[in-house]
Amino acid sequence: MENNLFAYLLEASVIMFLLFGLYIILYKNLKNFEINRYYLLLVMLASLMIPMLSIDFYPIYIQMVAESPQVVISTISQESIAQATGYNFMETAFLIYAFISLIFIAKLLLNVISILRLIIKSSKRQKENIKIVVNNNIEGVFSFYKYIFCNSEVDLNKEIFTHEKIHVQQGHTFDIILSEFVKSILWFNPVIYFVQSSIKLNHEFICDSYASKISGVDSYSRMMIYESKNSSRFDLKNNFSMYIKKRLMMLFNNNESRRLWTYLLIVPMVTVLTSLYSFEEYYVPVNDKRDITSDTLPDLKIIKKSIIDTVAVYDNETKKERLVIVKNEAEYVEVIDTLIIFDSSTYEETVKINKFEIPLEEYYKNRGANRLNYLNDLILDDVKKKDYRIDTISLLDYDSGVFVRSVIHKINKCYTFFWGDYAFSDSHLLSHEEFKEFIFSPLKMDKTYHKECMDVETFSFRIILIPKGKDPRVITVSNSRNSIPSDFIPNDYIIDTTKVFIEDIKVNGEKVLNGIVLTLY
Repeated sequence: MENNLFAYLLEASVIMFLLFGLYIILYKNLKNFEINRYYLLLVMLASLMIPMLSIDFYPIYIQMVAESPQVVISTISQESIAQATGYNFMETAFLIYAFISLIFIAKLLLNVISILRLIIKSSKRQKENIKIVVNNNIEGVFSFYKYIFCNSEVDLNKEIFTHEKIHVQQGHTFDIILSEFVKSILWFNPVIYFVQSSIKLNHEFICDSYASKISGVDSYSRMMIYESKNSSRFDLKNNFSMYIKKRLMMLFNNNESRRLWTYLLIVPMVTVLTSLYSFEEYYVPVNDKRDITSDTLPDLKIIKKSIIDTVAVYDNETKKERLVIVKNEAEYVEVIDTLIIFDSSTYEETVKINKFEIPLEEYYKNRGANRLNYLNDLILDDVKKKDYRIDTISLLDYDSGVFVRSVIHKINKCYTFFWGDYAFSDSHLLSHEEFKEFIFSPLKMDKTYHKECMDVETFSFRIILIPKGKDPRVITVSNSRNSIPSDFIPNDYIIDTTKVFIEDIKVNGEKVLNGIVLTLY
């Protein structure tokens, strides 16, 4: 969880830096104050939201080792294996980050409570449907939410009142509270402090543009200088006396060019950032029933054929041979494959589809298996009745110490188990040479293309290696320890009939699969 959080915070910080950099370069000195206000809000919201989005955009087609969806299996149940524990730097860093964030949130709440207490304790009056809070402890003039605050001795003239009224009517308080909330999340990023300062300054630009029309820029600017000695201690207020120098410079800025076309650059900027941080790779099994092509169709079709032959039989009674017609039942595998033929005269390739039948024994002999392995893998009657495969596998019963045959159902389509470059979604038969190629490679779980499936943030599972006649080896693997130590599996454990159980598979703390079984030959 900590790794994902810090990756999110880093991405949010980069997005904020780039979007605010665009504001500084193009929009900061333009008099499009209303547009700038919404752009600065966009900077904060986009920084938080874009890294949270996960849009499946880049498909990765993977050749599945197994031919069907993932399995749920009722089998071995053991207590979790204890893992070695030590100092966790990421957990400590997370606690420090969370503690400082809570300080910022507490400070925000205390400011709100202080202003609410001031409202309750002070006298109030109303002007043009705006509530004015009057208290002798208030320094200067400021606004918060739908209230204007001032000292009883302050001359709340028309210009100042208009200025603060715009703050109230446009809801500038919500912008400031939002910036405080974002600051509590990205407090370590210096850019958020500049963003917040720019939001408050832009609020003043908006209100000055309205208030200065009453008596003129010159008169209004002199009044601003006179009032600059008054300020307030509250962080959440819109204070009339803030940023006097910058506001005066903007008032006398004669650059009338609004350059509205430059705001069109926001669209490609946000699009690029979304593609960088939200468009995700997703895995698509090539045997999925979609418009995915494959050189060889993987479906295995078993057909039974009657073979009629004549044999010579010797009759002991008559001392003669006679011909007998014999009828046998045999099983064949129907294989459909594509053959690419190159025509040297036309320099063109043509694709020809071939369908042929191979005796079942020969088919599995070529695959390093035999008829018994096949019968342990499939129940033919159920294959014909259902759209998913049902397998039988031999599992070790820890209580009795013997192997018991169990039935497994493949019903989960959300996640794929990766061991190095090999993807497994089912129990499988492997040669021990193949197994040696990836045994010490990283292990992980990845989400398939299904939208309803949760992203993989954490995963864990248990690996049990059981060679014939030897003690089992057990290890727990997770996203924090995602590979098998080189000394865990002796060479004499990787032999024919060795079974590798991958069980108790969990994603994000929830059990999604019970197990996958790899049998070595």
